[in-house]
Amino acid sequence: MIVLNPKKLDIESIKLYDVSGKLIFDKIVKANNERLSYSTKNLSDGVYLVQTTLSNSNITTKKIIVSNKK
Repeated sequence: MIVLNPKKLDIESIKLYDVSGKLIFDKIVKANNERLSYSTKNLSDGVYLVQTTLSNSNITTKKIIVSNKK
């Protein structure tokens, strides 16, 4: 999973949820990198929600599809 941050906003945390709402991981980032990368190899194939929280408390949620090719 790659989180793109072209405007280099201050990201506080990234959370990943499955479609049932179960929290899969919660990473405290505190960074303004242009690109953040996380492995999905331990995740089951399916739909997930990525929630990004910025330092100004803005929250963005995006749907992703994980398909680990074997």
